[in-house]
Amino acid sequence: MKRTVWIVALVFVLLLSACTSSQELAQQTESATTPPPTSTAPPPATATPSASTQAPSSNAAQVWLHSPLGVAFGPTAMEGARGQIEGFVDYIHGLGVPRTKVSFYWSQLEPQPGRYDFRDLDAYLDQLGPDDRALLNLFTDGWCTTGKEVNSRKGAPLRACPEGEADCTKSCEAYYREFVTRVAEEVRDHAHGGIRYMQRDTEPASAHHFPADSPQAFVELQHIFYQAVKNVLPDVLVIGVNHNGNFSAHDMGEPLSADFFDYVLQHGKDDFDLLDIRLYGDLYAIPHRVEWFRKRMAQYGYQKPIVSTEYGGVDPRTLHDGRAYLFMDQLRQIEAQNQEHSGGEPQGGIRAWARAHPDQVPPKLRPFFGAETDEERLQYEHLHCYDIVQRSIVALGEGVQALWWWNLQSPGVDPIFGQMRLRTPQMEELPGYACYQRFAGHMGNATKVTRIDAGDDTLYLYRIEREDRPDLFIAWHHTDRLDIYDDAAEPPVSVSLPIPFDQATLTDALGNPVQGSLTDGRLTLALSAAPVFIEPAP
Repeated sequence: MKRTVWIVALVFVLLLSACTSSQELAQQTESATTPPPTSTAPPPATATPSASTQAPSSNAAQVWLHSPLGVAFGPTAMEGARGQIEGFVDYIHGLGVPRTKVSFYWSQLEPQPGRYDFRDLDAYLDQLGPDDRALLNLFTDGWCTTGKEVNSRKGAPLRACPEGEADCTKSCEAYYREFVTRVAEEVRDHAHGGIRYMQRDTEPASAHHFPADSPQAFVELQHIFYQAVKNVLPDVLVIGVNHNGNFSAHDMGEPLSADFFDYVLQHGKDDFDLLDIRLYGDLYAIPHRVEWFRKRMAQYGYQKPIVSTEYGGVDPRTLHDGRAYLFMDQLRQIEAQNQEHSGGEPQGGIRAWARAHPDQVPPKLRPFFGAETDEERLQYEHLHCYDIVQRSIVALGEGVQALWWWNLQSPGVDPIFGQMRLRTPQMEELPGYACYQRFAGHMGNATKVTRIDAGDDTLYLYRIEREDRPDLFIAWHHTDRLDIYDDAAEPPVSVSLPIPFDQATLTDALGNPVQGSLTDGRLTLALSAAPVFIEPAP
């Protein structure tokens, strides 16, 4: 999904533009203790947030070992990943969470039959300790797969024999089983118990991933993978299904390639412990998307816990002007103006074109193409912070049991996923890092997230139960049919919320104090799209 090549990106976003609504427009929460953030009685503040997203030094962060939150490392090169990932787990711990994820390729770890190179893998595993809740994902590519034939680097059916061998004494199925076993043994010997999850071939049935017309092969590989992992690491949880995040525009809850996932859910149910769904696109469609998979599992007589090993926003594909979605229109405009170039790609790429033509890019889209003003960048940073809280809470409120935000770091050139990052490839901190760190601190060891009926569908009020700490409430206001930009521009509304505290401390997602009045279990405040953390005053 993380493509910057123009043709691939265009095909991909065309496919994914359907992810928004049909309107026109771990298994375990796993224990650490720390005192709650110190605060006095509710301080005065404005209802509309305006402060920066600066946060305390990450060195002071408490790692909440049972937190359901996590952050994936981000894109890695097939070769030389070692230099990218060395030491990165410190930044994950700096966020206050123990959960992270890195992906590797079969061709990277076993470049030739029987010749293993685990240096990059060990650079990941050796950073982990027994309190980590880390995920290892493997892509089935290389000399024993049909990847070239199906144009996939990220998962493909196996060949009968290795590439170039007409007959073979060892089948590719045997090679694959041996490969997964060897990786599991490396995890056992190097990860110090820190790998709690393993997964393979994420995002099947999408471009340049495991082909949509091969669900039987996907299930057969999953069976081998599950057995090989469990034989070596019986306590590791195997994640499966690995939905790619593409949903139909005609039904917010139905995935594209629904037949593929239906087959996998029916025939592969014994070969995974947790079900993975990517949660990009419209965050308010998450309940419909989770429900589709739960209903399908129920149809086949079982239920497995659901996790999301990639989710994030702000997603530019959801931005609209009330009539049309802006992102796809922008890509079509750029392509039309650059037909003299192959595939309509502008010279220097779409970001160079946008910087040269900022007046032809809607203000909402400029931050995604690197053409924004300072004011527009600050506005995006605030919306990114809101999305971190809102998307996470909506997912957890639907019973999704563990989350991996995409991503810790990336070059930031991808107009969709690159802007979700928390740090640069040089690990320079971006404002989203402090926001996520702040959010994780409020959540602590959250064990249950429940949406509370506040008598108004536009009010999103959640109760978060936490180990060894009083309950936390999080609230925001959302106007249906508005995208995140227009929603945030709406004036705050006066609301009265049921909050069972005698006194409360109110802080918004940016770290600003918020003014409110608490009387007889009712909290009155001016509520906007900016999420507000509501905790009992010390």
